[in-house]
Formats: sequence, structure tokens, C-alpha cells
Amino acid sequence: MSDHSVAGPGADSLSGALSRWTHDLALDQVPPAVISDAKLRVLDTIGVMVAASVTDAGRIVREAALRIGPGNTARILGFGDSAAPAGAAIANGTLAHIHDYDDTHGAARVHISAPIVTAALSLGEAIGADGRAILTAIVAGSELTARLGAMAPGAFHDRGYHATGVIGAIGAAVTAAKLLALPVAKTQNAIGIAASQAAGIAECFSDGTWTKRLHPGWAAHCGIAAAQLADCGFTGPAKSLDGTRGLYNAHLGKADHPYGRVTTGLGETWLCAQSSFKPYPCGHLIHGFVEAMFTLREETGLNARDVAAITCPVSKWVMVMIGEPRADKVAPTTEAQAKISLYYCVAAALALNKLDLHAFAPAMIGDARIAALAQKISCTIDPEAPDDQSKGWVIARTTDGRKVECIVTNGVGSDANPMSADQVRQKFRENMAFASLAESAQRAMDSIERFETFQTIDTLTRLCCRASG
Repeated sequence: MSDHSVAGPGADSLSGALSRWTHDLALDQVPPAVISDAKLRVLDTIGVMVAASVTDAGRIVREAALRIGPGNTARILGFGDSAAPAGAAIANGTLAHIHDYDDTHGAARVHISAPIVTAALSLGEAIGADGRAILTAIVAGSELTARLGAMAPGAFHDRGYHATGVIGAIGAAVTAAKLLALPVAKTQNAIGIAASQAAGIAECFSDGTWTKRLHPGWAAHCGIAAAQLADCGFTGPAKSLDGTRGLYNAHLGKADHPYGRVTTGLGETWLCAQSSFKPYPCGHLIHGFVEAMFTLREETGLNARDVAAITCPVSKWVMVMIGEPRADKVAPTTEAQAKISLYYCVAAALALNKLDLHAFAPAMIGDARIAALAQKISCTIDPEAPDDQSKGWVIARTTDGRKVECIVTNGVGSDANPMSADQVRQKFRENMAFASLAESAQRAMDSIERFETFQTIDTLTRLCCRASG
């Protein structure tokens, strides 16, 4: 199954091969473990979406989405309002990333489920797709997103892009094309149209403004719009990914990009199931340091008042994401800024002995204990840090002259130590409770277990809204 050539225009292009594979994929070809994993990702993504619906950012994106894409066919989860599918996708995809609690693919460095699952739910509900069709579209979009990201891990970030906004748009287009049952040529056009819209600059990492949260929502919207345009006959470049002026050359600079990595083993080795579920609602690059701090506190009895200084060695590329500019990162003024601040997250983990959604509530930002401790934390470059920053290293010096440290290499949620299904379900319960939907949590979980039996997803989406739209 590794040769996915296509006949006709664009036969020698990467998008052509991916379009053929997408068109031909059937749920019966997907291993049961990958299907189970996809259902768990639907559960996790819905949970983080619903939890975000009670935030200011969630309420704002809902209002904007109802203006951008008014309609009555696809629900905005958590709220219950209905919009057109592309409008609902902006809200749902953004809700999925507001808490920075959605899964992350380490090799691809892309948040996969936020754009892919939300595109599938939004469009799938609008067109009345059944559960099998939606699951198949999720698997197709997730697998190709993982592969397109893993082809050039970190390269988009190095050029100033948030890879989720770029690669997620292509994956969402594949997802939408599969749901609309587009033929190969139109699927290829959808990829080409999406590639012309794919974007997401990462300057928001510097000041904590909200566009990072928007990137999955815009990618989901972009994918649906691209597929609908293609369905109506609009065309896109056949070599939109691997052409001279295609996505990779345009975004990363002209080079001999290893496009063959994307199709090698396609349909045999499934990368999508390797995304990491998040145990903490903050940037995944910070997770190892948070767990190291928890371990250090437990093993040594370290507490905030004993700390004279804390050092966190990080890799060079990670420093610019979660450590710089220091003045802004060390004293965040918004929850969005706090979630990508190593200083705030490590300080909060020690001061509160937990790092949950409540740790980033507006009332906690600027908390005196956390602020004072964050000022005592510094970052240095660790030349031996792994590329995926799976290593968390915390070195603390105490007021009585002690030095204690902890290194975590495979923390909970990492590729080598993934969250269990039960842990993901408990996270879902907590997220539903955070949005005052605790009474619906078990019914929603039971429903998702039977996802492939759905005639429509209407009952599920109703369970995940505080009111029906």
C-alpha cells in the first residue's frame, strides 16, 4: 500500500498520491487500535472544546463565528448555537486550542486533533454524515497531517510559523474532502486551494496574544471552505505541496525536501495514533519541567518559600518559544501568555502543587506567590536536550544553601509514557465539569464508544452543549 500513484493531471505530485489514498481509504482497512485511538481523540477534543466555552476567548470566538458563518446546520460545542459548517469550524477549532490542552504530535510538532476532529464534527453534523464516515475522515486527515508535519519537524517553527496553522489546513481539507466523498481530482484541488490559504505566524508566542488559539480554528475553516470550493468546480495547483512554488518551498525555502517520507508506509504504519494526550493545560514543551518540579517537591520536600533560585536548561529552539522574551514571559498578564511561559508554569506547579485549568484562571494571573517565584526562575541552553524537548530538567537552590535537581525524560503524556485511556476519560470528566456539564459526561463517553454505529452525530453534539441551538 506504499505506492499511491494517480493517473491524469498531477499524477507525479505529492497531493495527487495523497488524494488517491484518501479517496480509497475505507474504515475496514484501518486497524482496530487506530479506530479506538481516533474515538479517544474525539472524546479528548470535545472535552477541551467544552471547557473553553466558559472563557472570555471562547465567548468572543463564538460571537465572531456566528457573524462570519451564520447558519443552522452545525453546532458550536459547549454553547449550542448553530452556524454554517465553516463558521462553526472556526469556533470549534479555536475552542479546542484555547486552553492549550489538546493533543500534540511530537514528531510532526503539530496539534492534530484540534483542526481535524473539529472540521469533521462541524461538516459531518451539517451534512448528516454517519459515524463511520466521520471516523474515516478523521483518520485520513489525522494520518496525513502527522506525515506532512513529520516530513520537516521543527522547520516551520524555525521560519516563524506555527505549524498547526499551516499543516492543519491541509489535513482539514483532506478530512472535508473525504466527508464530501469528492473524487480524486477534486480532492487534489481541495488540497491545492487549502495550500494557498495555509498560514499561521508564530509572533503570538512572543506576546501571548490570541492568534495561536485561532490557528486550528482557521485551519478547520480553511479545509472545509477548500473542499466546498473544489466540490463546486474550483481548481487548485496540482503540485501545491511539492512544486517549485509549492507549500514547502514557499514556507521553508527551496531545498531538496524529503517528500517521499510522506508516502512511505502509508496505510501500513499509522503515525496518527502517536499524538500525545496532554496531562497539563499548557504548551507541551513545558510539560517535562512541570513534572520534574512535582517530582522534586515530592522527593525533597521543596516548597516555594525555600527557593533562592531555579534554573531550567532547555534546547535552543525551545527557548524562543517558552522562555523569551523573558520580561514578558516571566510576568504574564493574560492566561494565553501564562500557558506558553515556562516561568509561570513551573512556579505555579510548585506554589499550587498542581497545574490544572484553575491555575490559569484570570484571578490566578498575577498571584503574588506565583509571581515572586517566577522571578527566581531562569532558563539556560542545554546543548544535549533532545529535539522534541521530552527532557525536563529543574535545578533548585534553596535559601539554606542546598542544591536539588530532577531530570524527567519520559513524563506522563510523552511518546514513551502516554496517558492511559482511563486518564483521558478522567480528564474529559473534569473538562465537562469545568463547563457545568458534569451530568452529561458519562452519557457522552458511552456515546463516543459507539461512534461508528451513529446514523448522525446530532445526539452526541446535544450532550456536549449547555443549550440547544
